Amino acid sequence: PDKAPTPICIQTLTVTLMPNGQGGGMAAIWATDFIASDVFDCFGNLIDQYSIYTEEEAGVAGFTPVAGRLGIDLDCEVVN
Repeated sequence: PDKAPTPICIQTLTVTLMPNGQGGGMAAIWATDFIASDVFDCFGNLIDQYSIYTEEEAGVAGFTPVAGRLGIDLDCEVVN
């Protein structure tokens, strides 16, 4: 049977923190850092537009993701 396309994603990412200029650390995280292999839609087209959001942003009622937010900077305050 045919199956819907399913991305293979990396669920855990380890980064090296760099100084944020305020005595703490930060890291630049890219949406593509979590993509382990190419993803194709039901018509065989490559899906090559991604976005990344924090859980806090995505958890807001009415949140609608938009392709094109390629990266975010995370500091020690937002990392659990």
